[in-house]
Amino acid sequence: MARRRSTRAVAAVVGGMVIGLFVAAWLIGASLASGTTARNVSVGDIDLGGLSDAEVIAALEQADPTALGATSANVTLRIDGTERAFSADELGATLDVEATAADVIAREAPFAPWSWVGTYFGNDRVEPRFTIDRSQTADALSDLGLRTDPTEPSMVLSVDDLLVLEPGEPGRGVDVDQTVAAIDEAVRFGSPRPVDLVTTTVAPAVSDRDAQQLIDRLNEATENGITVTLDSASALLPADAVRAWLSMAVIDEELVVDIQSQPAIDGMAFLLGGDIPPGEPARFDVINNAVEIVGGRPGLACCTPDAPERLLRAIILGDDTVAVEPIEIGEDAGRQWAESMQITELVGEFTTFYTAGQSRTVNIARISDLTRGVVIEPGEMFSVNDFVGRRTTENGFVGAGVIYNGIYTEDVGGGISQYATTLFNAAFFAGLDFGEYQSHSLPISRYPYGREATLSFPNPDLQIINNTPYGVLLWPTTTATSITVQLWSTAYAPGEQISQTTSIQGVACTRVTTNRRRTFPDGHTETDQTYAVYRPAEGFDCQNNPTDPSFIPPPPPPPPSPPTAPPSP
Repeated sequence: MARRRSTRAVAAVVGGMVIGLFVAAWLIGASLASGTTARNVSVGDIDLGGLSDAEVIAALEQADPTALGATSANVTLRIDGTERAFSADELGATLDVEATAADVIAREAPFAPWSWVGTYFGNDRVEPRFTIDRSQTADALSDLGLRTDPTEPSMVLSVDDLLVLEPGEPGRGVDVDQTVAAIDEAVRFGSPRPVDLVTTTVAPAVSDRDAQQLIDRLNEATENGITVTLDSASALLPADAVRAWLSMAVIDEELVVDIQSQPAIDGMAFLLGGDIPPGEPARFDVINNAVEIVGGRPGLACCTPDAPERLLRAIILGDDTVAVEPIEIGEDAGRQWAESMQITELVGEFTTFYTAGQSRTVNIARISDLTRGVVIEPGEMFSVNDFVGRRTTENGFVGAGVIYNGIYTEDVGGGISQYATTLFNAAFFAGLDFGEYQSHSLPISRYPYGREATLSFPNPDLQIINNTPYGVLLWPTTTATSITVQLWSTAYAPGEQISQTTSIQGVACTRVTTNRRRTFPDGHTETDQTYAVYRPAEGFDCQNNPTDPSFIPPPPPPPPSPPTAPPSP
């Protein structure tokens, strides 16, 4: 009996000691674990037991993504029987550290003794939380080529020249919201099953109804055509042409009407072309013994680049008339060019005379008319033959006397050598240079001896060189009995004849040298020469041989009669 009581006492003492030790361990462990996670908490392969809140967050931020398990798993997307695997990273799935840490921290070390004991056994696994980047998911889905963009409504020109609707067509796309939710679940739980993508219809941004209403307005606005005006010209643009230039598109989910610029400009230019007033090149005129610039209005053409936009605006506003602006053409022949020539004063002038009523005067007047107003620009050469061309009856010339090979004969254009001589002398005194020139083969009393020139085609020519920094204006005029050539410019190096000498050329010809002195703006002078060669008589060359054996020289004039004797007283 006593022995039994002793055994019970020992058991009681041992049990009390065990309970005491358990309570002590529990109190010490619970006290030390206060404010930390339970010892058996983990996320994937990452042990987060016994850590403070800050330590949990730091551990998750520094964790190797593969240790989380799920983020390295592939997610298989499936649509229309076709599958393709993506990593979670490719689909934009990343660990949500803040949300996952909150779930871990919620597993704080328990105070209850039996719960505390449980932390030494088993594993409390916390599922990671993820965020899905929708844009990255959408990019991944676009790589699958699943999206079919909708076709927006458009308009075309029908065979009866009406604008008609081309209806829009819906497209197909992936329902991103449902796909993101499915990807989130697959990543979270590492589901091996494919994620079935859900497609949705993508409607056009603009309805057919709205597009048709706009087309109706365009047809109505262009029904009677559009009148376009430019300066004093106007033309009706027909409905079929205007409608052919129009197009409709959807931009930023809005209907936009556009116009084809170049076809519109070409069409307006074609219809307006005959009515646009032509330009008038700048030219010079001599009025009341003074030179003036007249004209200089550039030509006009259709149209400025904004003309198509003006037309489109009128159509949209329902206007039946639109004004467009011209562009200028031919600026090189404008007043600015004329003013740059600095043609302001008379620098050379010469007059020769003839008998009225002769056929040669017709030719002199004609060549004067053709060359009146010619401007020789600085550094340029004026060739009479190049400018006038061959003298023909079609060009207004008639037959008249000429000298060929030292013999008087007749040809179309005869007499224009008087124009050449007059121009030659005007240029001589204006101080201009000469290119090709040639004197008559026989001296002519109405011309200055040794200072004259002749013309034929193609040679000899008369070439005047403008050696001044100013333009030179030719202004020949005729009367019934004379021709005058004026040269207008800015005085530069006027010339004067200072002497003349003669010498024998060959056996019988006379070579006349005329010395000219020119005075330049800085005051220095230069002397140059012009030349003339005269044959001994009609029909003979410088060797005194007949130029044409069949030519019979005219008899010499009879000697003067002796004076009559005074009457006898």
